[in-house]
Amino acid sequence: MIFRQLYEPVSSTYTYLLGCEETGRAVLIDPVINSVERDLAEVSVNGQLK
Repeated sequence: MIFRQLYEPVSSTYTYLLGCEETGRAVLIDPVINSVERDLAEVSVNGQLK
């Protein structure tokens, strides 16, 4: 299982990345548009955990 808690300081919002290392499926919960590049990078890094 992949679990990451990401913090966006301007909006004081937490985004969560939940995923399965076996299937490669993942979901972002409560993403912030200003942090899309950070989130995509985190997904990319975790996609290589398989």
